Formats: sequence, C-alpha cells, structure tokens
Amino acid sequence: MLVQIDIVTQDITDLVADFLLLKNASDGLVGPELKANQFSGGMLALYNRPDLTSMGSVKLLPDVNGITAKNIILVGIGPGRQLRYETLNLMCHKAIEAISENKPFMNNSVIATFSHGVGWGLDDKEVFTTQLFGLKQALEKSRKSELVKKIIFCEITKDNTNRQRTYLEELVSLADTPIVKQDNLYFMRLGIRYSVTNEHSSKLASSEYVFVAMPFAPEFENVYDFGLRLPIEQNGLLPVRTDKEIFFGSIMEEIKKRISDSTFIIADVSTLNPNVMFELGFAHGCQKSTIIICRTDQKLPFDVAGINILFYNPLLIRDLNLSLSNAIKHLITPKHSI
Repeated sequence: MLVQIDIVTQDITDLVADFLLLKNASDGLVGPELKANQFSGGMLALYNRPDLTSMGSVKLLPDVNGITAKNIILVGIGPGRQLRYETLNLMCHKAIEAISENKPFMNNSVIATFSHGVGWGLDDKEVFTTQLFGLKQALEKSRKSELVKKIIFCEITKDNTNRQRTYLEELVSLADTPIVKQDNLYFMRLGIRYSVTNEHSSKLASSEYVFVAMPFAPEFENVYDFGLRLPIEQNGLLPVRTDKEIFFGSIMEEIKKRISDSTFIIADVSTLNPNVMFELGFAHGCQKSTIIICRTDQKLPFDVAGINILFYNPLLIRDLNLSLSNAIKHLITPKHSI
C-alpha cells in the first residue's frame, strides 16, 4: 500500500484536506495553532483547557469556520516547552486513531500537518522524520490500509519546504527505505518493515543528544544543516537546538535542563550572540563537555580566546563538517569504549 507524501508552501488555514493535525499545549496556543484560532474566531481557544491539553487527549472539530480543512484534530501534548520526539510520535498515533473512528471519512482521507516543535528546540529534520515514520507506524497499527491516501506537510516559507524535500530525497536514496519516488511524486510504503524506520525509532529512544547553541539567522542555516547536523547524526546522536525566542518566560529552566541532560554541547560563538554565550557559560558551570566553533573573521574576548576553538570559513562548510566529525569522535570514543 502506498500513501502519497506532499510538501507545500501554504497557509495552513487554506489547506484542502480532510483532517488538519494540530497540537494543544497547556501553556497556550502558539504559531500555526494561534493563527488557526484567529481565523476561526477564537474557536480553538475554547478547547485549550486542562482536560484537552493533557498528554494524548484528542478533540476532533468538524467544519471550523475560517479553516478550509474539513476537520481539525487537536492532540494534547502537555507543556509545549517540554515537547519531545516521543510526544510527536504519540500525536501521530492519536491522530490516526481519531481518523479511524470518524465514520464519514473512513477511507482515502487526506491528512495535513506541519513541523511541530522546531521553535521549542527540536531539530527540524528529526521533527519531520519522526512525524513521517510516526504516521507510518500508526497506519500500520490501525490495520486499515486505505484509511489515508495522502499526507501533506505544510510550511510557511519556500526555504522550509525545500529543506523538507531534501530530507525526503535523503530517505529515498537509502538502500532500505519506506520512501519511494515515482514520476516526481513521493510515496510511503506500508505493511513492510524497513530497517531505516527501526534505526530511527531506536535513536529516538536513546537519551543521547547534542545541545547546539548558535545564532539563529539565515546566514547560519547552511552551517547548521551541513556543518553541524550531519556530523552529529553520523556519530549516532541527535541534535537539539533552541529557537531565537526561546528565552521568554519559564522556558529558561527547560533550557538549563536540556543542557544538563545532553551528552555534550556544541556552541558557535560567531557574532558573540548573548543567548549562545549564556548557554555556553551555563554548560561550563555544569562541567559539561563542549565543542566551540567560530568563524575565522570573528574577534573573540580574552576569556574565550584562550579556549581551544574550531575556526571555520563559512564558505568552506565541508571543512567544518570534517573537523567537527573528528572532534565528536574524539569526545565520545572514551565513553563507548568502556
């Protein structure tokens, strides 16, 4: 059984779909959910209450004014600032259960969603892959092969859309993969076990992740995607980073916890970003192992300049990839050789 996967650049309020999957966080509606609430005249806010924001709770809202999708599935995730990959997987399973129980749209439904949790420190590739494989596993568990015919991932910018297409292409290129490409369309195979899914699930179950502290600006996106994320993943770890707005409210304590629980941190001190410098200082206070990187043209203060730093040329990201991969191997080899 094949399920089509589509990635679009569009406003979620205009998506043509049978079901729109949204999260319902106990600390309030944010991002796309907040926008959907505004377009619906405040309808979603009525359901942003404790009994429906608890982990795994589900509310299906049909025919919401101002939203093109026929139904909205609200899945409770608890506090948004504590969102984890396991929570995203649970969201997918709860959404498929809700669709399965909704008689009018039992077969050949179109379900739409977007990348949940990137603004709360989760890696965009891991978010996308977690949701994709989570929906696959949930559909297989439902044993209703014709339940969903198409999954739409919606992004608000073309850059984000292109990035997700890159992730799909990476999955297509693997030797043993559930993702296939036919006539420039992407599909996900159901009903057959694939090692890539199993490996991903095992990786998510591991507590080993790298906390990435870096500036959030367009000129650093390639640095993250190709210079940092790839060598981290190639060494069997997950990258976790924070959004540029992560320091509002009680989220500060969550940042500290993520740094404390991380395997180690990587900090890009280029531009001497205040948030990055705080995270680096907190990590040192926790005696957490760190790898510091910096652009070659950045002048550093004396108390940082004396530390061993990997300098990189932003035009030569491949060199950063190689040097960082070696640094990570050196850092984790003693741990795994015991």
